[in-house]
Amino acid sequence: MKRLLFVFLIFLLSFHAYNQVALEPTSNLSIYAFLDELASLKIISLNSAVQPYSRTFIGSCLDSAALYTSILSRRQQKELVFYRRAYALETHQPVDSRINIFRKSRSLSLALDPYGLVYRDTLLSMQIQPILGGQVFYNN
Repeated sequence: MKRLLFVFLIFLLSFHAYNQVALEPTSNLSIYAFLDELASLKIISLNSAVQPYSRTFIGSCLDSAALYTSILSRRQQKELVFYRRAYALETHQPVDSRINIFRKSRSLSLALDPYGLVYRDTLLSMQIQPILGGQVFYNN
């Protein structure tokens, strides 16, 4: 009886699930500096007191900045292309995968720029990116 009640409770609670907002860490200074730069050009409007920004908000800012590429410098245009690729899942763009070992699958791909494993379905979108690090020690 306890198992049946437990399963029923889990089943009942699953109907009230909401998606989680993924926030971009403020330690990622490059995207925040680029967004501030776009805001200073009056391309997007930001309230920098409300940080960290969500990844969907950053993606929508990058999409609206893509409409004004004619007034951006070359460096800014390259950064915009790079960041739009990095936030492709949040903006529902197709992920630019230069290599795809899952050729027959439309929902699963292996991307190189930005690197990671990407899964996109009608109900779920997910990106797995490994974080690499290292240290070098030397003696004088």
